[in-house]
Amino acid sequence: MPVLVLRVRPKTFPFLRLPREIRDLIYELVLVEPPNHQRRHVATCSAASLTPSSPEIPPFVTEAKAPFPGFPAFDGCRCANRSHLAVLLTNRQAYEEGSRVLWTKNVFSFHTIDSFNQWFADKKQLKQEGERQSLQRNRHIRDHLATRKAERKRVRGTK
Repeated sequence: MPVLVLRVRPKTFPFLRLPREIRDLIYELVLVEPPNHQRRHVATCSAASLTPSSPEIPPFVTEAKAPFPGFPAFDGCRCANRSHLAVLLTNRQAYEEGSRVLWTKNVFSFHTIDSFNQWFADKKQLKQEGERQSLQRNRHIRDHLATRKAERKRVRGTK
């Protein structure tokens, strides 16, 4: 007896068909976050203050970045990390549009000039690696096209 197999594809939302202005508003809602000094711990974080009167350690303070001795260390707190950056990984168009919003609408703060210099050096290195990979990819494509062109000439010459 033949078996009937139905495949149901989940419907995806046509996000890139929305007008650019609406997509930019969505990127702002998802990617723009308050600066580090204005952030609070989420209620489920172990470092969150349980009562309004008890002091709370700022989310951006970790053992490595403690502004002064005596601040207790807490592990596993991710409250200062930016969230929802994965939207930039969906495709090139979302990356181009979303990264423009991310870098122009957010406030980035650094605790020391050394932390800024390290961040900037890392960013510069990533850019250089990306450019190097792009050049290698372009060389590979150029070589591939040259090989195909030579093969076509060779095939035409044998006819």
